[in-house]
Amino acid sequence: MSQQGLLKLIVAMMLCLALSHGYLAQARAQESAEKWEELASIQLEVATGYDSEAEARIKEAFQYWSPPDSGVAADLLNRAGDNKFIAFESYQKANTNWENAARAYGTARDDIRAMEARGNAVKSKEAAKRTLREGTEIYKAAANMYESTSNLEKKWEVIGKLARNIERLMGLK
Repeated sequence: MSQQGLLKLIVAMMLCLALSHGYLAQARAQESAEKWEELASIQLEVATGYDSEAEARIKEAFQYWSPPDSGVAADLLNRAGDNKFIAFESYQKANTNWENAARAYGTARDDIRAMEARGNAVKSKEAAKRTLREGTEIYKAAANMYESTSNLEKKWEVIGKLARNIERLMGLK
């Protein structure tokens, strides 16, 4: 075999190796993206569950709205606010996971799924903001009810949670 023939063979082998490495990298990125997507879907399920549970507690609180059951209503609102906060955190995790999936799909050159993942990330972020705002309002109502029942210890506890929510809202873009 001539030197020119040997050189062509080496170049062809290097090209084959490079292409196979590229395909392998794409396959790994695709697999990673699918795992991020699965994790995001699980977090989304957790978030919607806590969000729904909070709504049920709010409805239940209205049954105890007037004295002497105002304390029960305040406790239910407090727990509803806690559920909204857990939902917020889960929506935030889903947002991060969707963003990771979008990047991985981009690496895998799956532009359609990358765009879908980015859209889901935006929806999760908006849901996180919404639940945090709702939780803030719920904590305000609980604090007022605790004050009306002279349960100042629980009022201060709820006000601490309220401050935490407001700080987080200020940190969101």
